[in-house]
Amino acid sequence: MKFTTIFLLATSLFFITVSASAQTTCLDYLKAKNFSKAIEACSADIESNGDSATAFRYRGLAYIYTDSYFKAESDLKKCVELDPLDLECHYWLGYINGSLDSQSKDSSASANKNPDEYLFSDNYYDDPFSWRLPEPSTTDEMKFAYREALAANDGYSLLRLAKIENEKSLLPNVKAGDILDNAYQIGLKYKYPNLLLNIAKYENSENLMSAKAGDILWQAYQIALFRRDARTIFSIAVYENSQNLLTAKAGDILYTAYTTARENRDVRILLRIADFEEEANLMPRLSAEQIRKEAMFINQR
Repeated sequence: MKFTTIFLLATSLFFITVSASAQTTCLDYLKAKNFSKAIEACSADIESNGDSATAFRYRGLAYIYTDSYFKAESDLKKCVELDPLDLECHYWLGYINGSLDSQSKDSSASANKNPDEYLFSDNYYDDPFSWRLPEPSTTDEMKFAYREALAANDGYSLLRLAKIENEKSLLPNVKAGDILDNAYQIGLKYKYPNLLLNIAKYENSENLMSAKAGDILWQAYQIALFRRDARTIFSIAVYENSQNLLTAKAGDILYTAYTTARENRDVRILLRIADFEEEANLMPRLSAEQIRKEAMFINQR
């Protein structure tokens, strides 16, 4: 099963810059969707040069394509350790950190275990710096973290820092709403629907910005539609069902998530939609049982 953000992965591969012949071979395999060969080529490059952040990034992407999410996480962490400003690694590491249920990443979890044994959490939150940087507790630490996040255009860390600033008031001349707006602008610029979704949720509860939570949620929905991101569309439907921020009905959004997941052949999201529909009963045209049967049919093909 592939991530519903397969379009984002393809885009990442298209814009990757190659700096060495071994890495070019790895990239060629990735573009050809020969992921086993890509993993072999990247592994050979890592064996000869263990400081190659690019090789760890490429192999991490190949692991994502093959559903080896724990191995992908390990490689992407190493990539960020070697090159803290590698935004591609931050993005995909954040996606994996939020995608896998937190309980699956305890000491009992292993990179050799099958990711299909673990469930996705309903309210995932991309936080690429959470494992690397300690939570700021002083004004100087907060200033440093804020400066680093701005320099890296890291909207996910800015969202986290906005929450910290809102709770602790560490920055004398910067408001939490300003930091949240920084994250919001990055989400719009780079078209990160899940980032915008989480900003909308936080703004809806705290009311820190001039932008309205409903408008931000709508922008997240439009970008998720453009990216064919069924998972984020589903998350928006779930949130809208409880908050009623949009003119669009939660049932219509859920149906869009269903059609997008079906097009993406995303069995996991189809099953989550079926479970939610069974509980919420938002789609008169479909039953939860129909969706489950379709998911099983796709899985068997």
